[in-house]
Amino acid sequence: MACKITKAVPDFDLNIIGGDNITFTGEHFPFDLISPNTIIVEFDDTEKTKCVTKSSDSTTFVCLTTAFKESIDATKDLLAKVVVNNLTIANTLKFKLRSSVKSGVSVIPASVNPVLKQNVTIQLETTFPYTLKKEDFTVNATSQTKAGYVRYMNVIAVDDATKKIVTKFGGAWSGKYDVRIRHKKFGLIKSTLILDVSATTTSINKHKGSIYGGTLVTITGKNYGSVKTDNPVQISTLGSIGSKNCFV
Repeated sequence: MACKITKAVPDFDLNIIGGDNITFTGEHFPFDLISPNTIIVEFDDTEKTKCVTKSSDSTTFVCLTTAFKESIDATKDLLAKVVVNNLTIANTLKFKLRSSVKSGVSVIPASVNPVLKQNVTIQLETTFPYTLKKEDFTVNATSQTKAGYVRYMNVIAVDDATKKIVTKFGGAWSGKYDVRIRHKKFGLIKSTLILDVSATTTSINKHKGSIYGGTLVTITGKNYGSVKTDNPVQISTLGSIGSKNCFV
């Protein structure tokens, strides 16, 4: 039996930077996406932007839009080419893009400790069109070197007057992380924000001391905790016998 497409939801207000799940409804779609079943969806813009299929049953399939070129003319309707198991399925559906893109402006602090829980504040554009509610946002930090390593940042507070989101960062492997922001209604928010996860020591003011102890040593660095117990110090022989803890 030939496939048939009757509608797609949503078909308007699609986010230019992608991230929208579109549900296509019709008949005789594949029951699943297990090989050899394939469903390919691409729009008719110059870049042939794709909508990546995520699931399918006999009457619906869902695809996730990828990012359109930001210079695209959002006033023009888009058509979608749908290919199911190498057969192009005729349809007359039209899709409309949202005309605006909103961004994350800054992240404070931009550098955090790898093992301590800390608040991280994200500043949105002041023209963000929705009233801020913490339950409407999801935020995560994705490793720049290992894309599968994602740390979710719980949104604990928002300030609608200043368009700020306060998140709790629970720690991660050291490295650089891309901050991703999604709003329940607006969808993906453009973000080039980078969170540096690291703690470094820049200097130690004494390198010698009495074998009987009592030497006051000052250690200087970045992203130490503000509580004494956050910063354990040891005069170490790589953790073996003879290593000594220092009282902070």
